[in-house]
Amino acid sequence: MDRPRVLSRKMAEMMASNSLNGAPADWLGPGAGFGLGFNICMDPGAAGRVGSPGTLMWAGIFGTEYFIDPVEHICAVLLTQRFPNDDIDLRKKFPQLVMQAAI
Repeated sequence: MDRPRVLSRKMAEMMASNSLNGAPADWLGPGAGFGLGFNICMDPGAAGRVGSPGTLMWAGIFGTEYFIDPVEHICAVLLTQRFPNDDIDLRKKFPQLVMQAAI
C-alpha cells in the first residue's frame, strides 16, 4: 500500500461495532445497532434487509444512501435528490437490486 493509512485498523473496528450496548434505539428500527458514524445492520432478517450481519449503512433525507457489506465485499452508493421519496420505496429496493446484480 503506497498511500498513508488514514484510520488505524483498531479505529475502523471500533467505528463498525455497535456502540449502544443495549440502550434503546427505537428510531433505528428492529435488527439495527449504531456505530461511530453509521447504522449497523445486526440482524438482516429482523431489519427486513438483504445483506450480511455487520453491514454498515446511512441514508440522507433526499434519498441518498450507501451501504458497505464487509462479508460480501460490496460497497454501493445511491445518489438522488428527491423529497419526499418514500412513495417509490427506494430504500428497500436499492440494496435488493445491488445484491441481486452481484450474485
